Amino acid sequence: MKRYPCRSRLIISCRETKDGLTKVAVHLDHHAKHVHYVDVSMPPGALDIVRENVEWLTPVAMVAKVQAAFPDVTAGQIHTAWMQMSQQYWRRDDLQLPSAEKLLADFGDDVDVFNPQEVPDGVEILCWGMKKIAEPLKGRCVEVGLDATCK
Repeated sequence: MKRYPCRSRLIISCRETKDGLTKVAVHLDHHAKHVHYVDVSMPPGALDIVRENVEWLTPVAMVAKVQAAFPDVTAGQIHTAWMQMSQQYWRRDDLQLPSAEKLLADFGDDVDVFNPQEVPDGVEILCWGMKKIAEPLKGRCVEVGLDATCK
């Protein structure tokens, strides 16, 4: 949400009075006008479209479908909704590598998980291969690699 230099200040104080009541005082200062805030929540109908297609569409394809019916919904809103709703299909753990390892184990007929040797201390690694991709390349390809490094 955009921020404004309006020098706003809110002070709330509570004091007990002599007769046992609590007196609450609210003091609000706001020195500069700015644009009114708008509701940035997604309309229920847009969320329904995401929910109905979360298993079948990528976020990019989802944007076109949702915005055709709800042009004011942003790609960021759609992507966030898609990520939250799609987790049930792929998230197996709160930590990324254990989650990925558990997901790959669910697809043991299609995926091989490898245990690399001599991994340096401090390095976390998960190595896997997809059988349907590797089999046709057998004997025709020397090496295929993917490296995804982040801090």
